Amino acid sequence: LPPKNRPLPGRRNIVVTREAGWRADGAETASLEAALTGDVFVIGGAELYRAALALARRIELTEVHGDFVGDAVFAFDRAAWREVAREDHVSADGVAYSFVTLERA
Repeated sequence: LPPKNRPLPGRRNIVVTREAGWRADGAETASLEAALTGDVFVIGGAELYRAALALARRIELTEVHGDFVGDAVFAFDRAAWREVAREDHVSADGVAYSFVTLERA
């Protein structure tokens, strides 16, 4: 793997992929169902987020407050979740954001 794509240190790294035979030092492959045991973090892409959301009990969400140009969004039915924690912050360059914990209602 190129240096920027190294597995995250100090944790188990599981890759869900359709690419048969995919391998990387420090990472393992598994089906989505097998990967989602215990507390895990799903790190994209969009199709994987959609599939994992149906199985999730909790979302650790970063909300960035502002209008931004782009074509990717994380859209989900917020009514199916209840907010259990929120921490509001402002970055060094003035961008407001919140760390939000949601649990399935």
